[in-house]
Amino acid sequence: MGRQPAHLRVHLAPMDFRFRDIYGKPVTVSQLTYQRSPEEQLELKVAAFFDLLKNGLGMSLAQLFSAILNTADAGYRRKVGEWGAGSTKGVGHLDLMLSGLARGKKQRPVIDAVVMRRARGVLEREVRKAGECERIKVVLKRVTLSEMETILDREFIISAYKEAAPQAWDLFFTMATTVALSTLLFNYSPALNLHPALFAHNLHSNNAGRRSQYTASKLSIATSYTSSLRWKASLAKDAAERPKQLARLGGGIIVADNCNMANNKEEGSNQINFTNAIFVSQRPINPTHPPRPLLPSQWEPYASKGEDMKLEEVLPTSSSNIYLTKAGLREYATRILDKCPGSEKWKVRDEIEKAIEKMRPTAGELDLVPGGQGRTTTTLGAVNADEATADGAIAGVEIIYEKRLEMTQEQIEKEMRPHVSDLGGQANLESGKNDRTDESSTFQRFKWLLALPGIWHWGYNLLHALGLLHLHPDANNPASLAHAQSKASVGAGGKIDLEHLDYHKTLRLSQVLFNATVIDQFRLEVGKNTVEELDGWEPESVAEFIEKVRQTYRKGATTVRADEALNNGDDIRAHAIYRQRDFIVLFDLLDLVHYENPERFWNLLPHMQSLFRAAGCRNYAIECIQIRRRYYHQMPPGGKEWAESCWFYNESGIRGKGRAFDHIIEEHNGGVKEGAGQLASNISFEKIQEISLLTRIIKKSNKLFSLYVGAPDSSRGHTSPQEKKRFKILCDDAVSNFTNTIQPLTTRRQIVSTKPTTSSSIVQGKGKKPKKKKAWRESPVFDTMADGLRLTGSGGGFHRARELARRNADSSILGDDS
Repeated sequence: MGRQPAHLRVHLAPMDFRFRDIYGKPVTVSQLTYQRSPEEQLELKVAAFFDLLKNGLGMSLAQLFSAILNTADAGYRRKVGEWGAGSTKGVGHLDLMLSGLARGKKQRPVIDAVVMRRARGVLEREVRKAGECERIKVVLKRVTLSEMETILDREFIISAYKEAAPQAWDLFFTMATTVALSTLLFNYSPALNLHPALFAHNLHSNNAGRRSQYTASKLSIATSYTSSLRWKASLAKDAAERPKQLARLGGGIIVADNCNMANNKEEGSNQINFTNAIFVSQRPINPTHPPRPLLPSQWEPYASKGEDMKLEEVLPTSSSNIYLTKAGLREYATRILDKCPGSEKWKVRDEIEKAIEKMRPTAGELDLVPGGQGRTTTTLGAVNADEATADGAIAGVEIIYEKRLEMTQEQIEKEMRPHVSDLGGQANLESGKNDRTDESSTFQRFKWLLALPGIWHWGYNLLHALGLLHLHPDANNPASLAHAQSKASVGAGGKIDLEHLDYHKTLRLSQVLFNATVIDQFRLEVGKNTVEELDGWEPESVAEFIEKVRQTYRKGATTVRADEALNNGDDIRAHAIYRQRDFIVLFDLLDLVHYENPERFWNLLPHMQSLFRAAGCRNYAIECIQIRRRYYHQMPPGGKEWAESCWFYNESGIRGKGRAFDHIIEEHNGGVKEGAGQLASNISFEKIQEISLLTRIIKKSNKLFSLYVGAPDSSRGHTSPQEKKRFKILCDDAVSNFTNTIQPLTTRRQIVSTKPTTSSSIVQGKGKKPKKKKAWRESPVFDTMADGLRLTGSGGGFHRARELARRNADSSILGDDS
C-alpha cells in the first residue's frame, strides 16, 4: 500500500483498532488517513473522534489526542509535545482542539460536511427502517370515511411519521419535518404514501388541474392523479353504504332540498332538477321529556284537528312583546360591546360580557348532543326527482327509503319518519299525501311521513320581507338599505336584487348598517360629536353600561319613539327606528338557532307574521298560522318536542354553535353546483350523484387538512378589512345626515317616493282598456308591524290591542317614559 508519512507512523502505530467509515464499512485509522489530503484527513479524524465518543474510549483523552489528532497549526503541535502522552490536561487538549477547528477558515466547512454526511446516513437508515411502518401506508382502493377522518387528524400524522423515523424526526422541530420525511419515504417506496396521498386529495378536491397534480407527483410530494380518482371512488362507495348502516339502527331524519342546475348541450341548454338529501341519526331520548309518539296510529287522531284555531293565537301578546323588548336590549348591548371604539380596553369588559350572557333566555334550550356522540350525519347523494312538485317530492321519498336506504315497505311504515325541507317542499309533501288518501296500503297513503319545515328558511324569507320593507330604492332616504348599499359599496358585489336574493350579501349589509346605527345612537347618548370620540369613553361599572344601553335602545328602537318622530314629520329618523326594531326580530331568530331554543321561535312568530303581512308576503304569513296550527293542535303529546328537536344540529357540542338542518342542505346544494360547474358541459346524473355523495366529505377533509398544516380559517374569527371600512363609512354617513338625531319640531324631513302616488292615475292607450297604476304611499315610511297586524285582523280592534301591548311591554322593561 506504500509507505505512510512519518508523523502518522509515530502517532498511529499503537492505534490498530477498527473504526467504521460513513458507509458503515470497518476500517482502521491508518486506512482512514492514508493517502488523503489534509482536509480529508481532518474530516475523517473528526468522524473517528465522534465514533469513539459514541462507542467508548478505552483510553485517556491525552492518549486519544496524541494518537489521532494532527493539525497544520505548529503552535498546537508544540503544546501537545510539551504536555506529553501522559499529561492529565485532557480538558486543555479538548478546548485547544475545538478553538483551533473553529478558528480555521478551511476547517469549518469540513466539520459541516461531516455533520451533513452523518445526517444523510441517519436518514438513509431511517428510510429503510420506515418501510416496515404500516401507519404511513394508505391503500387508496379501500379507503373508508372513518379511516379518512382518522388519518386527517394532525396528531395521527405527526405521531405516525415520528414512529416511522424517530431519529430523523429529532433533527427538526417544525411541520417541515413531516413534508421532508414523507418526500424521502415516498421516493424510497410508493407504498409509504400517507402524506402524499392526503396532499393529492387536497389538490384534487380543490379542482387543481391534472398537470399540476402530475408535477407534484413527479416531485414526490403527492400521489398521482389516477390515485386520487381511486380514492374518490372508494370514498363514494363507502359514503353510499354508511346511511344504510345507520338506518338499520332505527330512527333517523331525512333532510332534503331541491337543486336546479343548468346543463349546457350542443343543441341548446336545459335544466337538471334533482333533490339532494342527507340522513341524520335521531337525537338521543331524554328520560325527562315526554316519550316520542313513534307509531303512525298515535298521530292519526290529531291530523284533522286545529280547525277551530283562533286568530288571537298568532297575534302578539304581552309576553311576546316583552320578549322582543328584552331581545332588543340584548342585541344592543352585544353590538355596543363588540363595535364601540376602545371597548376592548374597558376594565369592566369581562363583567359586562357575563351580564349580557345572563340576558339571554335559557328556558327551552335543547340538550347538547355533539355530532359523533349520539348523532351522525351522512350524505344520501342526489335523488333523480324534483321536490318542487308534489309528485316529485313523493317520488323522492320513495327512492330515498326503498333504494338508498334499502328498507322494505313493512319496515318503513312501522314508525313515523321525519322529513325536513323548506316551506315549499313541506307543502308539496303534504299535497302529495292528500292525493293518496284513497290508496289501499298504509305505505302508499304515507301516513308514516312526518313533513317538517326547516327553521333556517324562516330567516331567509324574513330577510326577503325586510328587504321589501326597508330597501326603498325609489326614495331619497338616508336610513334605507338602498342608501347604505350605495354608500358602502366596498366589497358589496353589486346591488341587492330582491327577485333573486343573495342571502349572505344582504345579511352582511343589514348587519353592518344595524351596527353603525347602534353605535351612532350610542354616541348621541354619551354626548360625543363623532364616533371616534367614543374611544376615550369608558363605563365605570356594569350598571352604568346597562343604563346607557337601555336609554340608547329606548330612543333608537322602540315603537313609541318611532311614532313620535313620524308624527313630528321626521320620516328619516322614524324609518331608522322602525328598521332597527324589525331587524331585531331577524337577528334574534338567528341567535336562537345557534342556541337551539325552539321556545324563543314561538315568541317571535307573531312578529314575523306581522312583518310578512306588511311586506306583502302573504304565503309566508299564512305559513306562520299553519305552523302554529300544526305544532300546537295536530301533534300528539310529545310530538311537538320531538318535531322541534329535528330543527337543530350541533356538531361541536358547544353551546352557541348550533345550526339549522335546512341551512346545511342549502350549503350542500351550493357545493354540488360548484363541483359540477368545474366539469365539462352535458354532465351526467351519475356524475352529479358522485359529486353529491362527496361534497360534504371533501369540505370536511379540506378543513382538517388546513388545520393540520396550520393554515388559518379565513371565514372565522375575524372581520374583513372591507367590512370595517363599510362600517366606518356608514357611521360617518349617519353623523353627516343626522339620521338618528332628534330634530326640532319646526324641522320636517319628509320622504316622498318617486313612484306615482295616486291610485286614480289612468293610463289610456289607443284601443286598450283603461289600466290603473299601482297605488303608492306619499311617504314610504310607516309602522310595519302595525300595518301587518291591521292586515291580519282586518279591523282596528287588533291594531289597538297590539298598540296597548307594545306600549305596556316597553314601559315594563324600559320605564314609564318610554
